[in-house]
Amino acid sequence: MQRRAFLTAAGVAYVSGLGGCVSSDEESRSPEHTTSSAEYGPTPTEGTQTSTDVFSPSASELSFTANVLNQATTEEPPSIEIALINNATEPIEIEYGAALLFSDDSGSTEWGEEIAIEPESSGANLGSNPERTDGCWSVASDTYLEIISIADFITLNPGDQFTETVFVYSRSETDECYPAGTYRFEDRLRFTSTDSQFEVALQISVGSNGEIAASGEQPYPVTD
Repeated sequence: MQRRAFLTAAGVAYVSGLGGCVSSDEESRSPEHTTSSAEYGPTPTEGTQTSTDVFSPSASELSFTANVLNQATTEEPPSIEIALINNATEPIEIEYGAALLFSDDSGSTEWGEEIAIEPESSGANLGSNPERTDGCWSVASDTYLEIISIADFITLNPGDQFTETVFVYSRSETDECYPAGTYRFEDRLRFTSTDSQFEVALQISVGSNGEIAASGEQPYPVTD
């Protein structure tokens, strides 16, 4: 996953230390200092553990869920809340794209063709304004997502979740509003501590009556 990372944290300061100059007279007055095992503790013997285990997060310790917030109304299109949840016993830092499920390389992953989704947060938006015609919320057939090339980071403590709301639109070239079927949208995220990637996926199912259901797939590691 290639992206330009804009550091949105408090900032990083680079400090260059300049050592003080010591004259030969000062050196001669400096007392000689020696160390002993009494100052630093006993010398480790064979078989003594001298380092602690480092936590390495895995995709199996995460959950990705989806919940329909509302069906289409006269005021707004259908909306779904997606959530990434940390089920591990340690904090996990994750790099994601402009919004959860919307990274700058998402166009190369699997997306539904007859419906389109758009996040509520900034960073990714549809190239055309959605319209409500004959009770159907739709976008132009050639609409594509404009995604800002940016990397952001989130730290999830045990039990925490990171949520995003997405809106669902039908494409205007379809014969019916929200054609019945199952549509899949996926994206890749990254564990910062191990530099390993994993995928999350949202499935949207449309019934014969046009109502929408949603579910999230269990995150899985990327091996390629």
